[in-house]
Amino acid sequence: MKGFSYKNLILQIIHGSVIILTFLFLVLDNLKLDDFLKSYFSIEVLLFLFLAFLIGVIVDFIADILESLLIKALIKPPIFYLLTKEIWCGIALAHKDFILNELCRIAVEYNEINEDKKAEEESYKNRFIKSEKNIANYILQVAKNKAFRVCKDYQKEQIDSFFILYIFNRNISLSLLISSLVLFLFTSKIALPIGLLVLVLLTLASSYRYYLYYLRILLGTIIQKK
Repeated sequence: MKGFSYKNLILQIIHGSVIILTFLFLVLDNLKLDDFLKSYFSIEVLLFLFLAFLIGVIVDFIADILESLLIKALIKPPIFYLLTKEIWCGIALAHKDFILNELCRIAVEYNEINEDKKAEEESYKNRFIKSEKNIANYILQVAKNKAFRVCKDYQKEQIDSFFILYIFNRNISLSLLISSLVLFLFTSKIALPIGLLVLVLLTLASSYRYYLYYLRILLGTIIQKK
């Protein structure tokens, strides 16, 4: 997650809690687990929160690595679809051609290489359309830099809100996946891990969609008047 806030602290505790509760479910019977959860001021609960936070930080770290490897090896960056498709996963970006041209222009604006800027812009655009991942990631960084310089306060709030929803769902997917694997290995109740795997798929889909919303608002700031 970017930066630190109490909101991030709570989210990481939630992600870690999913995994800890899975292990508690395996080692405690229902009565003891119920008594544990009702001990709001016990040292056990303080230890629970501390461990949940630590595990949540690790989950966030692993999720970042897996996401990076996934995008590099298997899938195209979501920004590619928003800027090249009329609609993607039910989400459309208005003025996408203008936005892509503007981002390519900004990308070469401060390039001191002595060459035709227009030709370089066209080169960036063509390479982006051909889905070169290094160009797509560079264009995304340009969009972020531009957006956070010009976007209005309400847009910043929306960008932050959708980014946090994306991170929450991404990380909870990994927590649920770990929990489902643990249950597959250590319990005979097949319905539980299968149910968690269904939740993994749903939260992953939600995470991807929230990321698209985040990108749409981010890219939409490019068309604002100076």
